[in-house]
Amino acid sequence: MRISTNLYAGPLAAPRRSEILGKLQRGGALPLVYVLTGSLQAGELIDIYSVGEFRRDFVQRENPLVIGIAIGKKESFQVAKTIITELYERNGAVNIDASFDTGNT
Repeated sequence: MRISTNLYAGPLAAPRRSEILGKLQRGGALPLVYVLTGSLQAGELIDIYSVGEFRRDFVQRENPLVIGIAIGKKESFQVAKTIITELYERNGAVNIDASFDTGNT
């Protein structure tokens, strides 16, 4: 898992950013937390996972780049919308891979 230095966080997740990222890396419990990554599927933009899904082996084998965190499914959709909107307004296109740094491992 890599975490972008340009990480987006929803309004509920932002105040708990350090706590969420720490538990995400160490394996602590994170009920209701969602993780947004660049999509693992060709032709898609963003994948949204509950923490339980995100920790599955098939996801972790891909060494995903975390680009956003949210608390609750509704907030995760809002964060995805914000990412896509801001990238489009800034670049005239949405290229997740080119828009986010490689983060840390």
